[in-house]
Amino acid sequence: MQRRTLLRLAASVVATRRLASSRAEAQSPPLSAESLATLREVAAIVLPSEIGRKATDETVDRFQRWLRGYRAGAEMDPGYGLPRLRSTGPYPG
Repeated sequence: MQRRTLLRLAASVVATRRLASSRAEAQSPPLSAESLATLREVAAIVLPSEIGRKATDETVDRFQRWLRGYRAGAEMDPGYGLPRLRSTGPYPG
Protein backbone atom coordinates (compact mmCIF):
# COMPACT_ATOMS: atom_id res chain seq x y z
CA MET A 1 0.00 0.00 0.00
CA GLN A 2 1.35 3.38 -0.94
CA ARG A 3 1.55 6.23 1.53
CA ARG A 4 -0.82 8.36 -0.58
CA THR A 5 -3.49 5.68 -0.45
CA LEU A 6 -3.17 5.45 3.31
CA LEU A 7 -3.38 9.24 3.70
CA ARG A 8 -6.49 9.40 1.48
CA LEU A 9 -8.14 6.67 3.52
CA ALA A 10 -7.32 8.43 6.79
CA ALA A 11 -8.63 11.75 5.47
CA SER A 12 -11.88 10.18 4.29
CA VAL A 13 -12.44 8.54 7.69
CA VAL A 14 -11.91 11.87 9.47
CA ALA A 15 -14.22 13.69 7.05
CA THR A 16 -16.92 11.04 7.42
CA ARG A 17 -16.81 11.25 11.21
CA ARG A 18 -17.06 15.04 11.12
CA LEU A 19 -19.99 14.86 8.72
CA ALA A 20 -21.81 12.33 10.90
CA SER A 21 -21.33 14.44 14.03
CA SER A 22 -22.52 17.61 12.27
CA ARG A 23 -25.69 15.84 11.18
CA ALA A 24 -26.41 14.88 14.77
CA GLU A 25 -25.93 18.48 15.89
CA ALA A 26 -28.15 19.79 13.10
CA GLN A 27 -31.13 17.85 14.38
CA SER A 28 -33.41 20.21 16.26
CA PRO A 29 -35.69 19.05 19.04
CA PRO A 30 -39.32 18.69 17.92
CA LEU A 31 -42.01 20.82 19.50
CA SER A 32 -44.06 19.07 22.14
CA ALA A 33 -47.77 18.48 21.52
CA GLU A 34 -48.61 21.15 24.09
CA SER A 35 -46.28 23.70 22.48
CA LEU A 36 -47.69 22.93 19.04
CA ALA A 37 -51.28 23.39 20.29
CA THR A 38 -50.30 26.71 21.88
CA LEU A 39 -48.62 27.83 18.67
CA ARG A 40 -51.75 26.97 16.66
CA GLU A 41 -53.92 29.02 19.03
CA VAL A 42 -51.55 31.99 18.91
CA ALA A 43 -51.46 31.79 15.09
CA ALA A 44 -55.27 31.82 14.96
CA ILE A 45 -55.25 35.06 16.98
CA VAL A 46 -52.27 36.80 15.39
CA LEU A 47 -52.75 35.95 11.71
CA PRO A 48 -55.58 37.60 9.74
CA SER A 49 -58.95 35.94 10.38
CA GLU A 50 -59.83 36.21 6.67
CA ILE A 51 -57.50 33.33 5.79
CA GLY A 52 -59.39 30.92 8.05
CA ARG A 53 -58.39 28.33 10.60
CA LYS A 54 -57.22 25.80 8.01
CA ALA A 55 -54.70 28.27 6.55
CA THR A 56 -53.39 29.26 9.99
CA ASP A 57 -52.86 25.59 10.87
CA GLU A 58 -51.02 25.04 7.55
CA THR A 59 -48.85 28.08 8.32
CA VAL A 60 -47.93 26.59 11.70
CA ASP A 61 -47.09 23.28 10.00
CA ARG A 62 -44.81 25.05 7.49
CA PHE A 63 -43.15 26.97 10.34
CA GLN A 64 -42.56 23.74 12.22
CA ARG A 65 -40.95 22.16 9.12
CA TRP A 66 -38.75 25.25 8.79
CA LEU A 67 -37.68 24.90 12.45
CA ARG A 68 -36.83 21.23 11.95
CA GLY A 69 -34.60 22.08 8.98
CA TYR A 70 -32.90 25.08 10.61
CA ARG A 71 -29.13 24.81 10.97
CA ALA A 72 -27.31 27.23 13.26
CA GLY A 73 -24.13 28.61 11.74
CA ALA A 74 -25.06 27.73 8.14
CA GLU A 75 -23.52 29.97 5.51
CA MET A 76 -25.96 32.48 3.98
CA ASP A 77 -25.92 34.17 0.60
CA PRO A 78 -24.10 37.50 0.99
CA GLY A 79 -26.56 39.30 -1.28
CA TYR A 80 -25.91 41.81 -4.02
CA GLY A 81 -23.18 44.32 -3.19
CA LEU A 82 -22.38 42.84 0.22
CA PRO A 83 -18.98 41.13 -0.01
CA ARG A 84 -18.88 39.76 3.56
CA LEU A 85 -20.10 36.26 4.28
CA ARG A 86 -22.84 35.82 6.85
CA SER A 87 -24.09 32.82 8.75
CA THR A 88 -27.35 31.98 10.46
CA GLY A 89 -27.81 32.64 14.16
CA PRO A 90 -28.55 30.22 16.99
CA TYR A 91 -31.55 27.90 16.90
CA PRO A 92 -34.66 30.11 17.19
CA GLY A 93 -36.92 27.38 18.63
